[in-house]
Amino acid sequence: MAAPNAAAAEEDEEEAMADRLAELRTQLAMVLSDTEAARATLDEAAGLLREEIHATDVLLARAFSVDRHHPTR
Repeated sequence: MAAPNAAAAEEDEEEAMADRLAELRTQLAMVLSDTEAARATLDEAAGLLREEIHATDVLLARAFSVDRHHPTR
């Protein structure tokens, strides 16, 4: 009689392990989804920052290209 109980206990352990692995898979999928969303947000922020840097470069280039010999009055 010990053998059937041992086999049942082993099956329960395997089922518990399979359930835990399924939970981990779900959690990892959520982490991956969050990571992809964060990456997209950071990519967008980086693009906006590049635009701001470019605009600042243009503004500074124009500011320093003013004809200093041209009368302003």
